[in-house]
Amino acid sequence: MASLAARVILPWLLAAACAAASAAPTASLRHVAKGMSSDATGGNAFLVIHTADDLATALNPTASRAAARGAGGVQASVDFDKEIVVGVMLSTRPTGCAGVDITAVTQDGIVSVVHYRASRPRKGEACQGRPYSPFDFVAIARTNAPFRFTEDTGP
Repeated sequence: MASLAARVILPWLLAAACAAASAAPTASLRHVAKGMSSDATGGNAFLVIHTADDLATALNPTASRAAARGAGGVQASVDFDKEIVVGVMLSTRPTGCAGVDITAVTQDGIVSVVHYRASRPRKGEACQGRPYSPFDFVAIARTNAPFRFTEDTGP
């Protein structure tokens, strides 16, 4: 009877432990650029950036109001030998009160999952009337895993 219980319970416990481990966050993420772009974008863009040149292209300094360091400081803060950058650029929003935050990068089996949350203007909030495209870029430990981006909703 004990071996029957062990054959039934142990695989279940192993499956539960693997499921819990797959949802665990990866190494900490570090925000390297966050802001709004005045360029009109037709749709959302999800980026995995492996080189400083690609980051420079994504953070075109003439089109963005990025972190105070500017694009040059952002590029220098990323060691592309050890890190990569993932980014979310949302389509054009009608006001400057919209935003985006990358909240976590987790593992789902072999896939790295980038979780982000889009924010919208609160009722009665005074916002700039000009449309902007919000973005957020974070540096994470270098990996060759495929990526999936998912929007977290709720409170």
